[in-house]
Amino acid sequence: MQNKREKFMNNVLELSVNSGKVNENAKYILYSENSKEDKKEKIQETKEVLKNTVENIKNIAESLELSVDEILNIQK
Repeated sequence: MQNKREKFMNNVLELSVNSGKVNENAKYILYSENSKEDKKEKIQETKEVLKNTVENIKNIAESLELSVDEILNIQK
């Protein structure tokens, strides 16, 4: 089982990877001379990556909230 720090770091890493995938796919969709079907496939792939990105952001936000709460509890 992952500890909080590992989970946070994995989500940050995955967020970075997903951002790169979205950027690559956007370039492909905009500049590729491939068929519309290929572009539609990339659009679908991008939608899935963006869904994962939203989950990563939620997980990171939860991790940060927990961290802030932990820090505040330590200060008491």
